[in-house]
Amino acid sequence: MKSNTFVSLDLILLLLLVPAQMLGNFEGVSFILAVSLFLYILLEFWQPLSSYSALINQSPKIRLAFFARFFLLLIIITAAVIIPSGQRIYTRLIIDAEKAENRVAYGDIHDGALQMEYALGYLRAGQNPYVARYEDTILQYYNFPGLEDLPTNPVFDYFVYLPGFLVASYPVYTLFQYYHIPYDQRWIYLLAYIATVILLPAMVNSPTLKLSLLIAVALNPLLTRPVIIGMNDVLVLLVIIIAILALRRNHFILSILAFAIACTLKQSAWFIAPFYLLLLYHSLPTSNRNREMFKLLGAGALVGALIIIPFAFWDLPNFITDVFVYPGGGVAVNYPIRGSTIGLLLLGMGFITSPTDNFPFFIFQLLLGIPLLIGLLKYQKRQNNVGVMLICAGTFIFGMGLISRFFQDNYVGFLTVIIILGIFLKLPDKGIAVLLRSAD
Repeated sequence: MKSNTFVSLDLILLLLLVPAQMLGNFEGVSFILAVSLFLYILLEFWQPLSSYSALINQSPKIRLAFFARFFLLLIIITAAVIIPSGQRIYTRLIIDAEKAENRVAYGDIHDGALQMEYALGYLRAGQNPYVARYEDTILQYYNFPGLEDLPTNPVFDYFVYLPGFLVASYPVYTLFQYYHIPYDQRWIYLLAYIATVILLPAMVNSPTLKLSLLIAVALNPLLTRPVIIGMNDVLVLLVIIIAILALRRNHFILSILAFAIACTLKQSAWFIAPFYLLLLYHSLPTSNRNREMFKLLGAGALVGALIIIPFAFWDLPNFITDVFVYPGGGVAVNYPIRGSTIGLLLLGMGFITSPTDNFPFFIFQLLLGIPLLIGLLKYQKRQNNVGVMLICAGTFIFGMGLISRFFQDNYVGFLTVIIILGIFLKLPDKGIAVLLRSAD
């Protein structure tokens, strides 16, 4: 006699990602993760969710099974990300970083988060973050791994981040300063992560897909680790999710404004723009599509300009050097070639002598990027929906990253999340299941 047992996608993803979160975590946290995973498995025996397209009009037992799973996921997310983040913030704030024995606590803070804190301080004092130097700060204890012999750490001279991060962080920074509370930039990214966790289930309908999407994104190690150490990709992700949710509900003005803000946060959003704008255009009513698109572009450009222009015109040469020339490899001591990029292959083969050498990566990007962009836009136009848009945009940036000066793990994590979002938005509302057949 044979019986069919449906194992839901959310459980499969959890079985893969919870062990990944346990690696390198505190023993107490690992215990919480293990217990929660065990309880989640028991829930699968009690009430599978795979065959239900929505919670509406389902029995109390099914709704209870969903919310029990969701509650366990919140426990897992809290244990894997929120608690470690809070512990590291607390440890950093109670130590004296000037003491050598305490500097290990700063090893869990990304230097970009620290530089952002100093930039906010300069801004509050009326100084231009794109002109100020960062040498006499905690950053003096940071070096690029394997490049300790650099004549100077380029982070002392260049502030590479777009003004959107300053604008988003400054109100919180000012509030902390007003109440004399020690500020840590990771609070901003942790709040963005929590907001992302809240919004993710709203992107799909099926109970299984809601849980699966939450697991696939919120427990992605290449997203969670950057959140814990203070890397900024999650804030960009949050704003893009808001733009997508608004677009799917035909709130076009909110969508374009959110996307414009994303473009003031990080250059990666610029590469999503062609795909997003193609989708936005074809989402508008056909009767006055061109006029509405022009209005939306104007609104988005205005918001972007209000954020970017004050900082750019404050000192245009320094702004351009910090944001564009330095990461592009056009200064005396360049940002080093790092990550999963063709640059490492060229270094190993001797075509590039030093990781800080200038090299025309833009030639590779033009040769590959233009045909890749055209091909992906044509593909999207044939089936123009949110899922395809995200998959095409993520694929394009991924390809460009591989032939860029640097393409680090957090970029890979951000792009895998973008592509995962696209895949889930393409799945049918009834969800997805794995059918296991066993013989009795």
